[in-house]
Amino acid sequence: MALFNMLGIEVEGPEGPVRVEATFAALPPDHGGPKICTRERFLGEVRDQAGRRWHAMIEGRQARFLGRADD
Repeated sequence: MALFNMLGIEVEGPEGPVRVEATFAALPPDHGGPKICTRERFLGEVRDQAGRRWHAMIEGRQARFLGRADD
């Protein structure tokens, strides 16, 4: 199940919409589920409307920020 078609979609972040810029092949060790990403739950990099990039756990259409991508 390819995650490439998830690139460019908008999901809801804690402070408004963000766009998925990258997807990663595996979830972080402490995520509490299967180690493989799915279209419903994956680790990715998102960009907010101000241009800031974040690592986020995307579940459904919600993004939970994990930290700045440039840190």
